[in-house]
Amino acid sequence: MSKKVDALHAAVQDMDSIGQGALGSISTIAKLTLAWLETPSAYAQWWRVADALESIQAIADTAEIDLSNTAQSVEAAHPNYAALRRQKAYEQAQLLSKSSTRPIAGGSHE
Repeated sequence: MSKKVDALHAAVQDMDSIGQGALGSISTIAKLTLAWLETPSAYAQWWRVADALESIQAIADTAEIDLSNTAQSVEAAHPNYAALRRQKAYEQAQLLSKSSTRPIAGGSHE
């Protein structure tokens, strides 16, 4: 196999590992939290649900970054179209500002 194919293969394996780890953890936290909510004691400590949600959010955020970084490492990341549109608009604004004439500061005021 070529180096590019080897790199893609390794990236896919890494992404599979990241996904399985993150989704498995999220599933476990959700199942435990839902089971706990079936007990009366859960409602005396309702803030623990928020703790579980924060854990899920942290796992998802980390997985998102790790997956994106892995895809970027083999030049296969999903493009951020909104960021690309903003970059294009910025570049167009720069061109327009260079081509427009500005009034000279300190001109006469009648």
